[in-house]
This record gives sequence, C-alpha cells and structure tokens, in this order.
Amino acid sequence: MNTILEDGDRARRDTLAVYLATSLGLNTYYRLISWYGSASAARSASLSSLEQVPGLSTQQVNKVYDTLHSQLVNAELENLERNGIKLIIPDDTQYPQRLKQIHQPPPVLYYRGCFQDKDRNALAIVGTRRSSSYGLSVAAKLGYELAERGLTIVSGMARGIDQSAHMAALDAGGRTIAVLGSGLLNIYPPKCDQFSERIAQHGLVISEFPLNQPPYKGNFPRRNRIIAGLCLGVLVVEAPERSGALITAHYALEQGREVFAIPGRITSFSAQGCNRLIQMGAKLVTRIEDIIEEIDRQLDHELLITQTESSGGILKLDPVQQLIYSLLSDEPKHIDLIQRQSGLSASQLAPVLLKLELDGLLKQLPGKMYLKCYLM
Repeated sequence: MNTILEDGDRARRDTLAVYLATSLGLNTYYRLISWYGSASAARSASLSSLEQVPGLSTQQVNKVYDTLHSQLVNAELENLERNGIKLIIPDDTQYPQRLKQIHQPPPVLYYRGCFQDKDRNALAIVGTRRSSSYGLSVAAKLGYELAERGLTIVSGMARGIDQSAHMAALDAGGRTIAVLGSGLLNIYPPKCDQFSERIAQHGLVISEFPLNQPPYKGNFPRRNRIIAGLCLGVLVVEAPERSGALITAHYALEQGREVFAIPGRITSFSAQGCNRLIQMGAKLVTRIEDIIEEIDRQLDHELLITQTESSGGILKLDPVQQLIYSLLSDEPKHIDLIQRQSGLSASQLAPVLLKLELDGLLKQLPGKMYLKCYLM
C-alpha cells in the first residue's frame, strides 16, 4: 500500500500543502490554522478570503495562494513514495505526544524507521562538533549505559558528540533518533547516508524540512527545539559558550525539560558552556544514576526492558576483530602501536579497522589515532 495514501491522507495532504505554501514559516502556518480552524479549510480558501487574514502582506497572500494551487505538494508526495519515506502530522496517533505539547510543534515530520512507545523514555545527548577524545568517550559511555537501560537516545547526527551518542546507543542494541537540519534526501553531515540508514533500521531519522532542503544555517535552531521536545531531558556533554548544544538546552528549559551537563576543565574552551550551565542550575552528571534519579518519576518503567533482553545481544565479532577491539581503549591509540601489539601486517589490519569503524565500534581520529567505543 502507498505509504502516504492511507487513512487520514486528506489531512496529511492538506497540512503539507499549507506548510509548503507558507514557505515553512511556523508563524504564518499557525496564523492560517487559527483563522480557518483546519488545514483543509485553509487550503480551499479563495484569494479574497486569504486577503482577510490578519498579519499577512499582499506578497505573502499571493505566494500562499499560488503555491496552494501548484503541483508542489503532489511532487513532494510522489518523492516520498518513490524513496520510501513516510510523513506524519500532529493528528496522527504516532506523532510523539511530548513533541505535540511544545509551542508551535512541527506541522509535519518526515521520517525513516518507525515510532515506538518506548520512545516516550527518551533523553537527548548533545555537544560540540569539535569534541575532545574525553568528550567522545563520555558521550559513548553514558549513551551506551542509558540505551542499555532501555532509554531512547536522541541527538542531531552532527559529527563529534552527537554521532558518538548515536553510535553508543546502536552498539548497546538500543534505539536512537536522529533529528536533521536538512531534508531526508539531502543528508547532513555529508557522507553520512550509510550511518543514517543504520539509525533508521534501529530507530528513527526525522526532519521537519522538505525532502531536498539544504542544511541552511537557520534550520538548526528549529532542529534543536525538536530534539529537546522529544525528550524528558537534555544532557550537554561538551560545548563552548556559543553553540547549538546550548540552544538545545535553552529550548529544554523553555519546554520544562530537565537539563544536565558534564563538568569540564576550567581551561577548556569546549567545556565553558557546560560549566556555565551548571552554574545556572543544570544538574552536574558523573554517572547515569545522576540522570535517572531526576527523571525517574516521568519514566514509563514498563517500557524499560533492558536491551540485552529485547535484542538478543550486539554485533558478533570474529577472533581477529575481537583481538583488535580488545587492544583499543578510551584513550586514542596510534595505528602503529595497534599493529605492533596485534602482530598483524598493515594489509591485514586495515580492513579490520575499517569494519569496526563501519560497525560503530571504534572512532578514527586525525593522525591515524583510534578510540574505542564503549561496548559489552
């Protein structure tokens, strides 16, 4: 069956049409919905009727009307179907209830993967792209342990802390949700298509932006409000004083979510934001119990099945892969040292490292340094 042409298709078509017609402007979209009462009524409005909507300029009215009567929505729906991508709106039962409660929730969500009830127990782990090996290690350790407890890990799939948290959740056999600041057919960061597919197989990749939307700078604060809106709380692992991670934390505060932060060295530029959050009242975290005790009353404990019970274990390694994995640690190790300790030749070692990296079991750093991801 067509992934879009199901029950409620009319509402999805109309919602998507009005959303695209407003050029993704949330204020304009919600002004139209408030005035007409529904997306269906707004979509069928005449030009003279649209001219009566308060707060819309003549240029906006003309653009909305022209777009509503164009083939844009049909082209987008055909693109969805062609690429196996689905779309939900707030009226759909699968639409996350917590996200529905924020100010101006996304009128549409494009997604790959599937929504599950256990995503009600979600926690965001975010941080800087320019992360230290310590930050990557902490994000991996806490992400793994939280996912192992049954929490869904949410982040933005950016390089650095975000990707480390996603990988750790996958390594634990858990669920993870990546919220993008671009369209699902324009994956950002570049060269992360395979990674996003892996996330979709074990969770969700979602976006409120049209399929081919580029990663415009202004998209990311909107992306960050969704990350916070999906979760019980936000953990900032490593962030300078001006960073997207702090924007996510501020959205969390506005939405009544818990905010957590990892303390860092006072001389570290990438720790200034976390230390500042702690000064402002964010809970200092050194272990996952610091997080669990704050959100315990909000957790749906019936959904907290441990991942070893629900998934039957993690990736299987052959003896050579096990050897190389055992030689890695949470401190970066140079490839030459790994080769000497393993006794393998360079040609034997290279494909093993590549396989472990593709499986998310290690992180390659500049200078041919390798960092272990936390696994059982």
